[in-house]
Amino acid sequence: HDGAYYCVSPWALTWDNENYYLIAYDPSAPEGSRIRNYRVDKMENIQLTEEKREGAQHFRGSFSPAAYARKMFGMFSGHEEIVRLRCRKDAINILRDRFGSELMVQPDDSTHFFASVTVAVSPQFYAWVVGLNGAVRIVAPQHVCDGFRKLLLEQLEE
Repeated sequence: HDGAYYCVSPWALTWDNENYYLIAYDPSAPEGSRIRNYRVDKMENIQLTEEKREGAQHFRGSFSPAAYARKMFGMFSGHEEIVRLRCRKDAINILRDRFGSELMVQPDDSTHFFASVTVAVSPQFYAWVVGLNGAVRIVAPQHVCDGFRKLLLEQLEE
C-alpha cells in the first residue's frame, strides 16, 4: 500500500502456508472487517506505541486463531459470509481438512451432500473452489454465486 503506516492492536500470531501472520484489530477499518492479518516477514519499521490496545471484545472467549485461518484462503481477507456448498461425497475429507472436523453436513442425494461454511469471500476462495474441479459448487447466497460467475467470465475475456 505504497509504504502506508498502520496502527493496529496485535492479538494473535498464526502460521499458514509456511508464513507467520499477525492477527490484529484495526479500528480505522470499516465495521465488520476490523480483524485483519498481516504477513510478519513483510513488516518494516515496527514500532511500539503508548496507545491502549483495542478490540478485546472480538478476541475474548471463543476467538481461535486456527478457526480464523480456516476461513481465510491464503490469508487473504474478504467479507465473511456463510456460504452453502454442494459437494461430492468423495470431497468430505477435503472439506474437513479445510473447515475442521466439526463440519456439519446435510445429505443431498446418493453422491452429494451440502455444507454451510463461514469463509472470507475473495478471489482466493473462488480459486479454491475451481481447483476442486467440480467436486464443490457454491449454491448460496446468490450474490456469492454471482460474484463467482463474474470472476470466471472476466477471466475468460482476458
